[in-house]
Amino acid sequence: MIILFAFVAVAGQAQDAILWERPAIGYSDIPYFQIQKVELTKERTALHVRMSLMPGLEFFLKSTCYLQANGKQYESIGSDSIQLDGKRIVLDDTGKKDFVLYFKPLPMDTKEFDFIDGLTEDDYQVFCIHDKDYAMPVTPVPDEYLADGADEELAEMKYDATPATIHFKSINYRKGMNTRIQLGYVDLKNPAKFDDKVVKLNNDGEASFSFPIGVPQMIQLCIDNLPYTSYAFAYLAPGKDVTFLIDMLHDDVGANSKFVGIKGYFAKFDREWYQAIIAKDEAQKSILALENEFFGFNFVMSCKDYATSDARGFNADLARYCYYLPQALDAKPVKKPLIEDKGLSDLYDKYVAEAQKTTTTNKEGLAVNAHYLDMTDIAPDSILQTILNRYKGKTILIDIWATWCVPCMQGHEKMKPLKEEFRDKDIVYIYLTSTTSKYDKWKEYITDIAGEHYFLTKEQLGGIFRQLGRNGYPTYAVFSSNGERVATLSGFQDVEIVREALQKAF
Repeated sequence: MIILFAFVAVAGQAQDAILWERPAIGYSDIPYFQIQKVELTKERTALHVRMSLMPGLEFFLKSTCYLQANGKQYESIGSDSIQLDGKRIVLDDTGKKDFVLYFKPLPMDTKEFDFIDGLTEDDYQVFCIHDKDYAMPVTPVPDEYLADGADEELAEMKYDATPATIHFKSINYRKGMNTRIQLGYVDLKNPAKFDDKVVKLNNDGEASFSFPIGVPQMIQLCIDNLPYTSYAFAYLAPGKDVTFLIDMLHDDVGANSKFVGIKGYFAKFDREWYQAIIAKDEAQKSILALENEFFGFNFVMSCKDYATSDARGFNADLARYCYYLPQALDAKPVKKPLIEDKGLSDLYDKYVAEAQKTTTTNKEGLAVNAHYLDMTDIAPDSILQTILNRYKGKTILIDIWATWCVPCMQGHEKMKPLKEEFRDKDIVYIYLTSTTSKYDKWKEYITDIAGEHYFLTKEQLGGIFRQLGRNGYPTYAVFSSNGERVATLSGFQDVEIVREALQKAF
């Protein structure tokens, strides 16, 4: 009897604590916020977390963070090894910090829950945290996203300015996910590089994006989520549209698991391509072989062979366009190639003319990295994008300064070690000055400031200030390689703050 009682006592005691070692998650976009263990007791729920970033970087968590399960919130009641008051914690030389977060107790039979630090883009959110042995329920995909639909002919390979449209809808979307989808495609304005656009889902988990792709081509879609990145592909043509269905809390068993359905233009082809990417079998080879039949990524990479041949037809037109236009935009002495498609030929002329007007060296003695932009052809509200377009695909730090601004000059000196630290990163440092500075003085100063320099009119710089929401010297703005502005800083900033902004942009 005593032995039986003891067994019952131990069994009852075991139910007082449930541990999830290395729990799984349904969705997150913060790989450095790593939940090591979840401990559920009747008194509290504990999250054992490791923050893993680069040494010297900082982070902080709010005292208002909470857990979310079954429509209820469970407030924070404390922490171990960090303070939950917004105080920044600096990572040591290991780049890691282990700590524990405590919350009001979740029910002991909880199967999954969310961690919410806040609902802004800069806050930490981890959704559908669950024991790795727990299988998340599968949400059925509506038949309309799985049906082949009507067969369609490949669109004619001819230039058309009519925009194409991609729609996104999602299931299991939760407020605060702040999901961003990156679209990669060939922008005919700069065909030497793939353009990346970022589309953000709204609070209903939906979004639409229309853009002038110019000619039929493959579009790559990407969601950077944990623990895997999800990819999908869409064959789009001008005037056509396609809709992708995303299951935000689909268990990640491999890459691409978030995209679960497609409908619209060429949905069957997109689905076959998608399955081939997952399977990586012989089917992929046959689909990849189709890519050069229309405008796609492999075609752009190999367009030199097409462009320098005597072939005629639209693919040869497109190849010549993609091969020669980037050279013309870089002011290389190339003749306009034969482009039989009038729409594409006119587009070539338009972009070459724009390039010749926007950047000139009509001031004597300017270095190759110094640009004098003529107000006549560039409106104040267009100047910022005009400059950014020249450096697509690169991380950008803009420094707005003046020769008479002492804090500006101090900032230039203090930034030199940071530039050396990031010398292997693909960063462009752009310095913007206006006619409030003396031209000759500016020309003298920039010889000691490594970067791209622009001398603007007051109106042009005023347009940039309006777009950045600032109006003072110095002003800094950081843009990621996909063109997203990730930080705007006013006044001379501590170098550590600038470093953190650049790290965020990588």
